[in-house]
Amino acid sequence: MNRIALVTSSDSDHTQRIADYMANQLVRLNCEVTTFTVTHESAPTASALKEFDGVILGCPVYLGDLPILLVDWAWFHREQLNSMPSALFTVSLNAADSRPRARAADDRVLRNFIEQTDYRARFVASIGGALEYTQYGFFKRCILQGVSAAIGGPTDTSQDYDLTNWNDVGRFVHAYFNQDMNSDYATINRLPIAPLPSWPMALPRAA
Repeated sequence: MNRIALVTSSDSDHTQRIADYMANQLVRLNCEVTTFTVTHESAPTASALKEFDGVILGCPVYLGDLPILLVDWAWFHREQLNSMPSALFTVSLNAADSRPRARAADDRVLRNFIEQTDYRARFVASIGGALEYTQYGFFKRCILQGVSAAIGGPTDTSQDYDLTNWNDVGRFVHAYFNQDMNSDYATINRLPIAPLPSWPMALPRAA
């Protein structure tokens, strides 16, 4: 698995930083990595995907919502994506919360992506994001300050905070590269009652 496509859809600089970190980790493993961003104006085509040995999809989650652009793109290209070793990661504040109910919420987000797209990722990860208070508008800053307070996170809006566990990101990349189905990141272990890579999907894509 030498050629990897890393596909994101995000207006979050931090999600892109995580994707860039993953790309650098893969390059160290002697992979050739090409990054793509799914936007209204551009997205990788099915023919472009055929040039790669594997694919990783990633996106931020804001208040439980997935980016519809990536959801629609993944559903449209599901057959090509499912023919490749694949992985999915989401980025959120919730992922930085260690409480069991937060883990359950992250699992629901991952299942929602899988069920809406038929994208049968072999590996999945929920990654803590960042609180970039100084870059937010007033209302977004207030909302995220409240979310952070609820999970015991930082609330000083005069500063920005990196909540990503970068070691965890590295472990996710290595589990994917080695196709380690015994790892905690393997979908079969993380989401044992969700549809798995070799199973038919349990639910149709949401309208």
